[in-house]
Amino acid sequence: MRKPLRIVTFCMSLLVAVSAATHALCESDYVTIAELRESLPERWVGEYVVQNGAYKQLEKGDTVAVDVPIVVPEVDAVPVVRITWEPPAEGLDGSLEVVRDDWTAKGITRNFPTDELAFPVLEDHMTFTPELPWEEAPAIAMAEFQKWMPFMKDKELTPYYQGSYGDSNGNGFQGIYFYTTYHGIPHFIGNHPFRHELESELGEVEDGAVAPHSMVAMRIKRPGEFWTNISTSKEVGVDIDDIPLLSFDRIMEVLEQWVTDGYVYSLNEVSFGYMCFIDPEKKGEEFVLLPVWAARGRTREDLSLPFDLKTDQAVVDRGGYLSSRIIVINAQTGQAYDFYNDKRPDRLHVPHIITWDEVK
Repeated sequence: MRKPLRIVTFCMSLLVAVSAATHALCESDYVTIAELRESLPERWVGEYVVQNGAYKQLEKGDTVAVDVPIVVPEVDAVPVVRITWEPPAEGLDGSLEVVRDDWTAKGITRNFPTDELAFPVLEDHMTFTPELPWEEAPAIAMAEFQKWMPFMKDKELTPYYQGSYGDSNGNGFQGIYFYTTYHGIPHFIGNHPFRHELESELGEVEDGAVAPHSMVAMRIKRPGEFWTNISTSKEVGVDIDDIPLLSFDRIMEVLEQWVTDGYVYSLNEVSFGYMCFIDPEKKGEEFVLLPVWAARGRTREDLSLPFDLKTDQAVVDRGGYLSSRIIVINAQTGQAYDFYNDKRPDRLHVPHIITWDEVK
């Protein structure tokens, strides 16, 4: 009998967030990305008392401490970017083995033993070879993408995870994961973050994907020896050169509400980036990237699910912002997205985009 009450409480907190966002628009409380970056603290530090607990979760009166970095890209504008699917690869070198090559994903390898993919992750940062030093590995991996794969030549990539994988004999590789990046801003919210499935508007797309993904991974032993998994997109153009952003104090109100509602156990990071939305007029062929704030760490994706701190921490840390167990907030309105409970058919459609003419 308690579950409906918890869901109502959660939904009410979302309504409060939307109401706050509307109030902010009326006051023209908007800033440029440069102004936002200048006003930000380096970290979000605070201690919060949980007001709304849940069964077998955090309880009312529990204390949650937050001390995390706030990451904002060094850009001068936030454009509205239109993207489409990355077509199958062309012009690949004959030394490459193509495992998969379609509109949603590509698997391309070169001189990399398949059985080594099963190597476990190591706690230490191991390089295995002087040709691939730890600090330089992301840059080397990006250079390998551009060298061997023509369709990656002009791609911007932002690394978000790096790990060493190896066997007991010291043989191994580095795994490096990237977000596809547009105009200096990472596209870090995946193609379908909502737990309840949506149907693709473009039936012939593999796996029924509803939108392009943003995950580029390279397992690399040394230059010329790698295994890649590529799920990326292609820019069509820019719809709007720059759009206003809600001031960060308004975003903080929403973040803090999620913490006091008992949704957050601990966080690792808060970042600014793009989320992909469906343009319903383009019938699954084109999509729009809009700015959001996202926080990742140990969160409760549903008010009634048990939570395993150890296993969920490992998954979220390595998954970046590609998990549904994240907090995501519209950077223009302050709307928090409910990835678990929202089942509306149009929940991933492009929302109203606020322009500078509306807030000046």
